[in-house]
Amino acid sequence: MTQPIPDLSPEADRIRADERAAIQRLARHVAAEAARAAGYRDAVEVSVNFVDMVLRESFAARDAELERLRRGGGPPQPAP
Repeated sequence: MTQPIPDLSPEADRIRADERAAIQRLARHVAAEAARAAGYRDAVEVSVNFVDMVLRESFAARDAELERLRRGGGPPQPAP
């Protein structure tokens, strides 16, 4: 199955950065509200930090993939 090639233009990078910032804001809010709703007021910061860590790792992996594509590498091949 063919995977779509992402837009690697500077404009696409700006849009990705804006989208990532929006995702992080929403995820932080949801994590904080979920912890509060569950009665874990002391865990709000931990929940938000966990979400930040997961998103940072996810975004870093995507950035590495985009950089590989910029250097002329093909898309990753799915496991057999």
